[in-house]
Amino acid sequence: QNPGFYYYSGYVNPIEDRMREVKVTQAKRTVPPLQSVKVGVKLMRTGMYAFHTEPYTARQEVSAAFSDEELCSLAALQVMPPARLYVLLQKRSPYKEFFVWSMARLWERGHVSASQRRFPDELAACSGRKPRALALGQAAPAFLLLLAGLGLAGGVLLAERACHRFHPPRRLLHRRRGSAESFHFN
Repeated sequence: QNPGFYYYSGYVNPIEDRMREVKVTQAKRTVPPLQSVKVGVKLMRTGMYAFHTEPYTARQEVSAAFSDEELCSLAALQVMPPARLYVLLQKRSPYKEFFVWSMARLWERGHVSASQRRFPDELAACSGRKPRALALGQAAPAFLLLLAGLGLAGGVLLAERACHRFHPPRRLLHRRRGSAESFHFN
């Protein structure tokens, strides 16, 4: 991406614009701005550099170069938000049916989902091997709501049992019309 050039002109963030102006446009560089993924990840590991790349190209390098604690502390800045791509065709084009048919065939055979699995959009996340403390104070309202729901369910259960004990179902008290047998209750 060229400094100062935006692919979507409607995106405005003054903090990012100021940071880009100071760090990218007017920066005095000791390292060339274009680096390979391997070198860029090494520079990023020093903590003094940011590296712009597609997430799936840096995924293996980042997961190999950083430890679990460092992976958890990594942050990403979304410079170009992902956008869906569309096929542009002339109105009433004879090729429209061909593209619709081809795309449906790709979806049916699983090529689209296979490419999405192969090139995911996110970087490697924390593996969860290192335990982290859970703050139960923040989860207290959820636990209280769970207990209230359990209490309400128990109350409804007891009320239903009491209703059925003192008021038996009415269908047993009445004789069915047209049947040979009759019920007598004393």
